[in-house]
Amino acid sequence: MSRNARKDSQVLPFRALLATTLTAGTFNFNLNPSSLASFATRVGVVADSWCQFRIRSLRFRLRIPPAGAGFTAQQAAGFVGGVQDTPPATVATVSELLPSCLLDLDQTVPSDWVRVSRGDLAGPLPWYKSIAGAADPTEESPGLLCIAGAGSNSAALEIEGVYEFKAAAATANTPVAVELMKEIRLERMRLQRERERISLVRVLAPSPGTSSLQPK
Repeated sequence: MSRNARKDSQVLPFRALLATTLTAGTFNFNLNPSSLASFATRVGVVADSWCQFRIRSLRFRLRIPPAGAGFTAQQAAGFVGGVQDTPPATVATVSELLPSCLLDLDQTVPSDWVRVSRGDLAGPLPWYKSIAGAADPTEESPGLLCIAGAGSNSAALEIEGVYEFKAAAATANTPVAVELMKEIRLERMRLQRERERISLVRVLAPSPGTSSLQPK
């Protein structure tokens, strides 16, 4: 098999529990590997070896927060495609999303599983940057998971899915490292220019003890 015929990609199933505290009754989560690495470190390690990703499947459900953790009001969770200026922020608006679930205060079991369609998961682009950096946010995430509730209540969102990565790259060549190497290169260039400037000043400056006035 020729090198050109080899498939330069990897499929990574993942599972995570997003246990968090709401801020002013909301929590928004970008579905890129960099964000998920805060809850599932394995994903971040794998993503760092690839340039691009997409999500092949995703499902989620709300779990009841642990007793005493702060759960005083109804909660809703949903998926919204793309990067929105103003994501849904209330139980009512999140519940309007077709891929969404609801957790009532008197429930004793988790909500139903919600499976996001492949069309919704695709987002506006076919592939996205594996490691979030300085690019436009639209290039780094196909969508958001939004949780809405009350105040600073605790929330627990269980998610399962499959990432697909492509374009293998050494860790030193991934976006974060490339940006760092660029900064190092620019700093070295600046220092080299400074050394050249100092050398030129020394050549042009008059030597100590000499004068530009010559005796007649």
